[in-house]
Amino acid sequence: MPPATPTDSTPPANDADQCRPFSGTRVLELGSFVSAPYCGKLLADLGADVIKVEAPGGDDARLDGPFPKGHVGDPERSALFLYLNTNKRSVVCDPSSDADREQLKELLRWADVVIDNRRATELPEILRWESLQSINPSLVSVSITPYGLMGPAADMPGDELTAIHAGGLANLFPTRCRSIESPPVKLGGYQASYQSAIFAAFVTASTLFGQRNIDAAKGQLIDVSMQDVAMALASPAVALWRYNDLSWRRVPDRPPAMGRMETSDGYIILNAFDDHHFEIFRGIMGNPEWCSGDEWKSMAYRNHHLMDIAPMIDAWALTQEKEALHRRAGEARIPNGPINDAADVLAYRQYAARNYFVDVDHPVAGTQRYPGLPYKFSGAPSLPLKPAPQLDEHQDVVKTLVGNTTPAPSSEESSSPAESSSVQSAVATTKLPLDGVRVLEFAWVWAGPYAGLLLASLGAEVIKVESHKRQDLMRRSFVWPLPDSAPSSIPTNQGMAYNAMNMNKKAITLDLSTEAGAQLALDLAKTADVVFDNMRPGALDRLGLGQEALRALNDQLIVASSSGRGHGGPETEYLGYAMPHQGIGGGAYITGHPDEPPCHSLGDIDIMNAATLAYSIVAALNHRESTGLGQFIDYSQCEGVTSLLGEMLIGFQMTGETPERIGNRHHRHAPHNVYPAWGVDRWLAISVHSDPEFEAFTAVLGRPELATDERFANATARKQNEDALDALIAEWTRERDRDWIVDEFQKAQVRAAPSREARDLWVDGHLRARGAFKTVEHPELGKIDLVDAPFRIEGIEHRATTAPQLGQHTDAVLSELLGLSAAAIDQLRTDEIIL
Repeated sequence: MPPATPTDSTPPANDADQCRPFSGTRVLELGSFVSAPYCGKLLADLGADVIKVEAPGGDDARLDGPFPKGHVGDPERSALFLYLNTNKRSVVCDPSSDADREQLKELLRWADVVIDNRRATELPEILRWESLQSINPSLVSVSITPYGLMGPAADMPGDELTAIHAGGLANLFPTRCRSIESPPVKLGGYQASYQSAIFAAFVTASTLFGQRNIDAAKGQLIDVSMQDVAMALASPAVALWRYNDLSWRRVPDRPPAMGRMETSDGYIILNAFDDHHFEIFRGIMGNPEWCSGDEWKSMAYRNHHLMDIAPMIDAWALTQEKEALHRRAGEARIPNGPINDAADVLAYRQYAARNYFVDVDHPVAGTQRYPGLPYKFSGAPSLPLKPAPQLDEHQDVVKTLVGNTTPAPSSEESSSPAESSSVQSAVATTKLPLDGVRVLEFAWVWAGPYAGLLLASLGAEVIKVESHKRQDLMRRSFVWPLPDSAPSSIPTNQGMAYNAMNMNKKAITLDLSTEAGAQLALDLAKTADVVFDNMRPGALDRLGLGQEALRALNDQLIVASSSGRGHGGPETEYLGYAMPHQGIGGGAYITGHPDEPPCHSLGDIDIMNAATLAYSIVAALNHRESTGLGQFIDYSQCEGVTSLLGEMLIGFQMTGETPERIGNRHHRHAPHNVYPAWGVDRWLAISVHSDPEFEAFTAVLGRPELATDERFANATARKQNEDALDALIAEWTRERDRDWIVDEFQKAQVRAAPSREARDLWVDGHLRARGAFKTVEHPELGKIDLVDAPFRIEGIEHRATTAPQLGQHTDAVLSELLGLSAAAIDQLRTDEIIL
């Protein structure tokens, strides 16, 4: 992939510019609002040259805010736009104009990647896949839409609210809810859009890598569905419901084990789930008599008898201060984190120590602190965050740039008859973009293993290194709650969360605490392209497997470490899982209903962090292709959360107003909520963005007069009278079947979706048509369906094989990669180095 040809109008490059992962990659961003622009930002912030093509009125995000007081509606001061569009250039282009259409064609010839988030039916002819192929056969086209490009619902309208409910994720929130009288609630902010962009960036980066190594001339169409992404973020829960009979409820059948606690001055998330963590927690509480017996050392017993002690734990927590308890538990190595609001996040001492926030000076909006990158690359200097462009700021520059760039060959020029034969095409489509990449995974639970699943799904050989003496928590799981009166343990290879997170891999066991086990790990690392872990910083160093030791073996090795709070800083060794990370990062505080406590994650944050880690790893692989050098990636999972809340933090700085929980509502649109349907705990999401949409909406209600009612006649009036409007809608929906209502609204092109639970997802005809589930053959369970990776690449079937049994591939890996004899392997087993 050649770099863009320099011209007098191209910003001068320096050595740092040239050694970033996507230096020389040319990206045309055609989408608007959140998902497409964040995908473009992810590439731009790692060096890609991103030209943002805006409609004459500008990107929709320019009108969304938050805005500084006195500047509402100013297209150059929207916090959402400012955050999503760093390091880009802006041109205005109207495809209905002949002159602009010709310029757009030139830009498409210039580009390596084009990103859009409009449904296929909304695209002008020039931007449809067949046209793109004829204009630039090597183009990577990235589509992010509510329901994808194929399947029965592909043409249905959707948005953040409807996609996250249609994908099942929102139906699990608010966690620890006590009543089904309040509706399920989406994650705060634009999380489905942000996280869809992360998956799109991962596949894009992988495809660019594959173009360099497999088929440089072949373009690709990448299809990311926001509904698929929402379901993927809940994929372990989806499998648990189907195969372990777990109840799928934000209101669980029995009270949850540990999580959110209220303190004297706020909330904290404390996860003393594991036995040794609870033992330490008892000590912090002063070893109270009410949980002093040895029986409390058992996770199964604690889950079964939580209600015996929950009132005492809650009463004790109310005597504690949030930050003091956080630090005390953190220093004692108990996974925990405070639930931070915007001010807390901006003042967080760990972020300050790691220089996470970056000052960005915009010529109109002024200077604010922006979230930086959650991954630090040792071999690629961080790109300064240049401010978002003003509307059409770079029209003249881009005209000159494109005019002086050698265009990509047309389809007629790009291939000979032999190269375009059906045989050649068939060979190309059987290859996956990461074929030939070997990855060594030292990771457990969700936040690391799902990264390995994604890399393996696109062809990488991922070898999971496990301990047989202290197994993954997901292998030691207890299924709870069930109709049974007590928890039941799951056999080592049958935990559905483990199986959902570890498809497509090989697995070996090593006792890394022994010199022989650690040496075998080092020997395996010599054969690898990538080694990654999700352990506490320093854990692998103490075993002789830290990044310096690993990279000393091979300067081309990419070593990635995904930890709760990153390497360095006063809290570098504090432990956490998804829930505390979401609390620290700011996501929990803004999720939930306004009159209820903040709502923490169930693990979706782990999957988001794993996808971001996978993206950073593939970015480093692209960097290695350009420079020949490996590097160390330091990834902070808390920073990963905060990176998806940029508009909240910039808006807080602009206004001084703390972003609060607003449930399923939107700050501009109404109706925009979740409404009850006929039955028990049945809900649907409805979202209306414009006056014509509201008119169509009222027609379905059989109340066309509401469109001219002065209370609802325009967006401002509807928002001012939202309570009355919601009550009117709920009165109508609760007397009707959920799926019938959704069908009627979708026929009218009104955004609507059922708030799906797991059993709905398995029978969703659209998801089935998209191949959103993969059937794998499990050696103990037989055929099982699991949620597939949430993207499609046209012409390529990505991998889906069952998760490995404990130590399943130990002998094969040690013999084939390290050349060990059968006798040597037997001795390792006798010495308990391997299982």
